[in-house]
Amino acid sequence: MAQLAGLDTAAYSSLLSWTGERSGNVRMGFRNETFVSRALKNPKMRGCPVCLREDAQTSTGAPLEEMAMRGDWQLREVSICVKHQHPLVVLWERTSPTERFNISTRLGNILPQLLDGSFEMPPIIPSAYDIWLDKRLEDGSDASWLAEYSIYAASTFCRLLGAELLRLPENAGFDSHDRIRAAQSAGFDVAIGGETSINYALDELAAHASSHNDLPNKAFGGLYKALARPYLHEECFDAFRRILWERIVAIWPVAADEVILGHSLPERRLHSLQSAVKETGLGTFLLDQFLIEAGAYSKEDDRSAPRKTFDVNKYASLLAEVPDLVGPIEMSKAMGATLKQLKRLAEDGCLSPGQK
Repeated sequence: MAQLAGLDTAAYSSLLSWTGERSGNVRMGFRNETFVSRALKNPKMRGCPVCLREDAQTSTGAPLEEMAMRGDWQLREVSICVKHQHPLVVLWERTSPTERFNISTRLGNILPQLLDGSFEMPPIIPSAYDIWLDKRLEDGSDASWLAEYSIYAASTFCRLLGAELLRLPENAGFDSHDRIRAAQSAGFDVAIGGETSINYALDELAAHASSHNDLPNKAFGGLYKALARPYLHEECFDAFRRILWERIVAIWPVAADEVILGHSLPERRLHSLQSAVKETGLGTFLLDQFLIEAGAYSKEDDRSAPRKTFDVNKYASLLAEVPDLVGPIEMSKAMGATLKQLKRLAEDGCLSPGQK
C-alpha cells in the first residue's frame, strides 16, 4: 500500500506513528512513544466534524476521497481540535475492530450529517493543556517541566491530579461535560510548576481530608488509586508516584515497613499522638500535654489524635522517658499537696516538667 501511494520511508514511518503499532503485551507505539492499548483503543470513534467537513468541501471528486481520520483523535487524553477550537465528538461506536475501522463505510453513513453541520458544536477556547499536548504530539516540542516525561504518563497524571483538585470547594461548579477538560487544565497548570507546585497542591488535598480517619487513599482519591494499582508497575509513572509517596510520608504517620504505593520506610519518620499513645501506653490527654510542653506541636493545634503528628527522631528521648513520668494529679498525691500548691511550685521554678 505504501508503494502504491508513493510514500517514502519518512512519510511511511510518520503515517505508522500516527496510526499506532502493536508494541508488546497490551502496548502500542504511538508518536515514537509507548502507550497502553486502552489509551488509544476505544469502541467510540471521535473526531472533529469541522475537519471532516472541510476535507469534503476541498475534494474535486467524491467527498469521501479526501476525508481522513486524524491519528491524535484516537488518544484518550485529547479532547479538542486545536485548529478549529472544536471539541471532539463521537462519530460512531462499534465493538468489533473490523467494523470500527471500516472508515469509508462509517464516514459514508454519516456524510450527510457531516456536510450539513449536524455534528458541530459551539467553539471553545483551547486551554494551555490542549496547546501543550497538541505540540507534543505534532513535533515533540515542550519547554515545560513535563518535557522529560512521556506524553502518556504526563497527560494521565495531569488529568488525575486535576480531577482531585476539582473536589476542593473553590473549584466546584463544573458540569459533567466540562469536567474532564477542566481536570486536564487544572492538573496541567499545577504540574508545569514542577515538584514544588505539585507538592503544594497535594498539601491542599491532604488538608481538605482532615477527618481523623481520612487516610491517603481518601485524600488523593483517584490519583492514589491509579498510582497504587493499574499504574503501579508502569515505570513511566515512577517520578509522579515518588512525589506522591514523599508527600504521604511527610504528612501521615507511616509506620516502618508499611507499604505505600509499592514502597516502604526503613524506619518511621512521623508519629501521631495516636500512634505514640499505642507505643508508650500513656493516656491520650496526658501524652498530649507532655508533647505540647516539649514543643512537638502547639496548644492551639486542633488536629485529631491520628493527624496530630511530630518528628520521631526529635522527640524519641521524650517518648522513651514518658512512661516513667507522672501527671499533676499523681504528683500532687505523692507530695501530699493540692493541685494549686503544685502549680505554685512550678510557677516559682521549684519544679519543672520532666524533672526527676
